Amino acid sequence: YLLLLLTGSLIISSYGYAFQDSLFEFASAIGTVGTSVGITSINAPLGVLWVEIIGMMLGRLEIVVYIIAFIAIGKDASNIFEKN
Repeated sequence: YLLLLLTGSLIISSYGYAFQDSLFEFASAIGTVGTSVGITSINAPLGVLWVEIIGMMLGRLEIVVYIIAFIAIGKDASNIFEKN
């Protein structure tokens, strides 16, 4: 969770926003809270919006669900290649 928070905040701050504001904004996205310091708006760069969308998805379904899904997909893919 902390690694995701740091990564998302750094990406948002790379668009010229203050790191503290980026941290608050991305933490709000992960928690799907809806509070904002003004970064999330119709005028925000598309990269910022996509990072927040991904943060919202990961926060809503929890990171563990995605990890388990990727592990299962990897096992299935390795089984397919071993049979061929």
